[in-house]
Amino acid sequence: EALPIAPARPEWQPGKATLCKKCQAPRPERAHHCVLCGVCVLRMDHHCPWINNCVGFRNYKFFVLLGVYACLASIIAVATSLPELVYCAGALTRLEDGT
Repeated sequence: EALPIAPARPEWQPGKATLCKKCQAPRPERAHHCVLCGVCVLRMDHHCPWINNCVGFRNYKFFVLLGVYACLASIIAVATSLPELVYCAGALTRLEDGT
């Protein structure tokens, strides 16, 4: 037996903007109101505490790039400090051996 289909709500028609109940501004489809920022964000993903901003349609690419650049910076930091750490570990071993 087929599941009953509820009728579409009139305010959810394609291409029709609705009013946000919190800020009373026109809210396009797939926009959500962020209580931390106090604005409606189109295709909101989440509110990021690291950048103190909402991640959505307009800045998602930049947020992903921030993560990529942070990973690259971490890899470079480990790669540049690894030889010094190996040298220090070898020096400690030589001191313990007494040579």
